[in-house]
Amino acid sequence: MAEGTFLYDANTIAQVAAEVAIDRWQAGKRELALRAADLADSTFDAAAQGPSLESSLEISFARSIIGDTEAATEGLRRAVQIAIAMDEPADRAAALLRVAQFTAAVQTHRFDPRQLGLEGWKILAE
Repeated sequence: MAEGTFLYDANTIAQVAAEVAIDRWQAGKRELALRAADLADSTFDAAAQGPSLESSLEISFARSIIGDTEAATEGLRRAVQIAIAMDEPADRAAALLRVAQFTAAVQTHRFDPRQLGLEGWKILAE
């Protein structure tokens, strides 16, 4: 690999694509938002070292923001599976709580980035 280049894993690409989907949706670029959300999903599914909880939650969050509730629910289902698979009971409990926070946001459309730990995301206020 050439010096100075970076190699991102599939989970990182999925997270970035989910953020791009939200950004494009807010900019009124619906088609680009949907393509970015699709990229996030397909990249997440290709994660070689196992998909991460955060990537799954962020994809679900992006899908919910752009109005794809079915895909958002699928992302939450994947997140539950990842959380349940954690070895340590304390880690599992914390992960399930995080999933519950995102589930509540998806169900109520109340997206508080600070509550969800997404301070860096450009989320429009309701």
